Amino acid sequence: MKKIFSQGLVMAVMLGLANCAVAAPASYDLSEVIVTASRMELNLKELPQSAEVITKEEIKAIGATNLKEALRLSPSIYVSETTGLSSIVKLRGSSDYVILLNGRRLVDDISMMNDDYRWEQLLNVQNIERIEILCGPSSALYGSKAEAGVINVVTKTPSDIGAVVGVTTGKREMSNYYRFDTGKQGKLAASFDANFTKVRPFLWKDSSYTSYDGPKQSFNLDAKYEMDENNALNLFLEYENADLTHRKVDKVTHQILPERYDSNRERKSAVLGYSGQSDKSSYSLNMTYSELDTGDVRDFWDIELRNRVKANEKFTLTYGVEYSRDSGEVSINRVPTDKTAEQWAAYIHGEYKLNDKLLAITSVRYDDHDSFGGESSPSLGLTYFMDDSLRIKASYGEGYKAPTTEQLYSCWEASGHGSHGFALKGNPDLQPESSKGYELAIEKDFGPATSAKLTYHKREKKDAIIMDMSHLRPENWVQLVNVDKAEYEGVDFSLKHDLGNGFNAGFNYEYLDAQRTKAKKKSDIGRLPYTARNTYTVKLQWIEPEKQEWSVTAWNRWYSDYLTAGGSGHAHNSKKKENKSINTFNIVINKSWDNNKYNAFVGVDNLFDKELVEMRYSGRVWRAGAEMRF
Repeated sequence: MKKIFSQGLVMAVMLGLANCAVAAPASYDLSEVIVTASRMELNLKELPQSAEVITKEEIKAIGATNLKEALRLSPSIYVSETTGLSSIVKLRGSSDYVILLNGRRLVDDISMMNDDYRWEQLLNVQNIERIEILCGPSSALYGSKAEAGVINVVTKTPSDIGAVVGVTTGKREMSNYYRFDTGKQGKLAASFDANFTKVRPFLWKDSSYTSYDGPKQSFNLDAKYEMDENNALNLFLEYENADLTHRKVDKVTHQILPERYDSNRERKSAVLGYSGQSDKSSYSLNMTYSELDTGDVRDFWDIELRNRVKANEKFTLTYGVEYSRDSGEVSINRVPTDKTAEQWAAYIHGEYKLNDKLLAITSVRYDDHDSFGGESSPSLGLTYFMDDSLRIKASYGEGYKAPTTEQLYSCWEASGHGSHGFALKGNPDLQPESSKGYELAIEKDFGPATSAKLTYHKREKKDAIIMDMSHLRPENWVQLVNVDKAEYEGVDFSLKHDLGNGFNAGFNYEYLDAQRTKAKKKSDIGRLPYTARNTYTVKLQWIEPEKQEWSVTAWNRWYSDYLTAGGSGHAHNSKKKENKSINTFNIVINKSWDNNKYNAFVGVDNLFDKELVEMRYSGRVWRAGAEMRF
C-alpha cells in the first residue's frame, strides 16, 4: 500500500511538471524571507529543503508565552500540552533535531533517552524576531543530532533605546519579563533581558506524580561593538536556574503525598563572536562555552570559523571548520566519573545558479569523533523555477546522531520512581544512528493573495538506540542497544489565502506514517507511538485594517489515528495500544494602543473543554498577558 501511495504521488508531481513545461522562463525573486538556518542565507523560494519561518507577528497573534507555544501552528511540529520536564515536541514524528539560538549550539539538557528537556530553556518570546524550521536530514549543515532537521531561534537586534515590561499568566504558568535596550551609543549597542517564571502544579489522571512545578529565572546580555563599517564583535552572556519539584500521589485516593523529587538546574553560557566582510566575502569566528549543572556538571565548548565567498553572480561558496568538546560527570556504578567527547568537523556548501531557472545546492560535511571515527554527511538540492509563480524542488540528505556520554557510560537508577525500580545502564559499544532522506515538492503562487505547497518526504533510520528490556525481570536492569530500523514517510499540503478586508485564511494537512521496521522482538515492529497519521489545521485571522490595533486569530486542529504510548515501541508496553482522535478549537484576541506602546492579549486553547489524557489534553487552557514599551 505504501509503495502504491508513494508511486502515485510521484506520478502526480511528474504530471504537474509536464503540464507546466511550456511556461515562460523566469529569474528568481530574492526579496522573500531569508533563512539563515541554511548557513547560506537563502530565501524560502530558493531553498530546496522544506523550510518554514514563524515571524514575530505570528508569535504575537497566537498569544505564545514560551518557545513551545510559539510552534503550535507549525505544520511539521507536534507540541504536547504538557509542561515541566515531560514535554513532547516532535518534528515530523521524531525528536532527532537540533535547536539553535542565533545559529549557535548551546549545551543540551538531556537524560539517558529523552532530550525534550531542552525545551525548558527560558527565553522571552517577545524578544524573538523569527523561528526558522528546516526539515529533513541536515547533518551536512550541523553534524550530529540533525537527522530530522534544525530549529533556529533568531532574536531581535534593536537599534533604538527603549524598555519593555510585561506579564503573562495562565493555567500552566505565570511570568514577568523585562528588557532594556541601550540603542546605539557610538560603536556600542546592547540589550539586557530578565524573565521570572513560576510553573504551576498539575496532576494527570493516569500519573502517580504531579507535574514539575516551581520557579525559573533567566538573565542575558547581548552586546555588539562595531569596530568599523565592515567588522564587529558580539558578546552574549546567559544565566538560567530552575528549582522544580514534583510529588508522589496516592493511586487510590489521588491525595498528594509528602514524598517529593527535586529537579534543580543551573545553566551558564557565553558566546564571543567576530564578523567581518569584504567586497566578495563575509567571514565569522564564534566561540561558545556553556555549563549545565543538574547535580552532575557538564560543560560544552564550540569554536567555528566560517567564510562565505561570492565568486560571481552564479556561484557562491561557503566553507568552515568546527571543533566541539562535551565533558562532564556521569555515574558509573554510583561513582561520579568525568567523561569527555571531542569532535572536529569541516564542511563546504556550494550554491550554483546554473541558469535563469535552475538553482543547485551541494553540501558535504566530515566529522571526526574521538569515539566513533569519521562520518561523512552529503546533501544535494535542486530548485527549478518554472515561472515567477511555480517552483519544483527536490532534495536528498544524510544524517547521523552520535550517542551521548550519558548513553555510553552512565547508570541512571529509577528506584525512587515506582514500586518496581530498575537501573538504566549505558553501553560503551553503542554506535551512531544514521539516516537517509529525500523530498519532492511543488509550490504555486496563484497571484499575490493565494499560495499552495505540496511535499512528499521519506526518511529511513537505522541503528536506532533503544532500551533493551530483556533483563528487566529478574535482574531489574535495562541496557541501551542499537537494534532498530525505522521509516518516516509522509505528505504535507498547505494553502494560504488573503480574503481581503483584514481577513486571511490557511489550511494545512499532514499525513505521516512512522513505522519501526526492525526490532529485537517481532512484536515491537509496527507504528511508532506519539504520532498521528492525519493532522488537519484550519486557521482564520482578522487584523483591523485601518489602525491594526485589533486582531483575532482562531484555529481548529484535528488529530486522527494518533497512536498512544502503549503501542509498539513503548519501553514497557504496559498499556494496550490505541488509536485516538481529538479536535480542538483555539482563539486569541490581541489589542494594542498608542502605536504599540501598550499591548494586551487573552487566549483560550481547547475552548470546548475536550479531554484526552493519552494525548495529554486536559481540557480548556487559558492564558493572558500585557506589556508596556517605553
